[in-house]
Amino acid sequence: MADVSSEALEMTRNALKEFGSKAASICQKARRDSDTVLEECRAELKVFGKEVDKSDMLVKKITVEKHAAEVQLAELNAELVTAISNAEGRKSVSDIHKAIKDQKNYLEAIRTKLEEERLRNIRLHDKQERLKSIFRYMQNDADDYMRALSAFSLKERDRTVEGVSAVKKCLEEINNYLSLNI
Repeated sequence: MADVSSEALEMTRNALKEFGSKAASICQKARRDSDTVLEECRAELKVFGKEVDKSDMLVKKITVEKHAAEVQLAELNAELVTAISNAEGRKSVSDIHKAIKDQKNYLEAIRTKLEEERLRNIRLHDKQERLKSIFRYMQNDADDYMRALSAFSLKERDRTVEGVSAVKKCLEEINNYLSLNI
């Protein structure tokens, strides 16, 4: 009877140790998985940030291009006034009118392109902020989950240690009882 009890207690002790080991490994795996997911999110945010930076640079480039076109248009208007006041040939005035018309069309195209890129840029910045906000929430949730899992793991480890200790005491008592000479 005592051998059966000893064997049962030994099996219980081994099962408790195995449970404690599995609880710790679950916690470690969850931490690794959480870290992997968060790192992937950080990488995606970084890639998206580069897209936003490209859009910022494009807005600046188009703005400079627009300013240059406006300056050139002003120069053409001044040239037209000069040509008219000097009573130069009709061909010269006609050529300047055509150049002004072409420059106005070009300037309008640049303005349209700039407005489209500015709107795209605003949407990208909004999306980037939403993504960063979502990432912060996700990171906080992951941290909360890991704290809870760690607390669970520590509590279960303590319980397992207590259980193993209790089983060990029972085994010692059984062995002491069996070693008594009756």
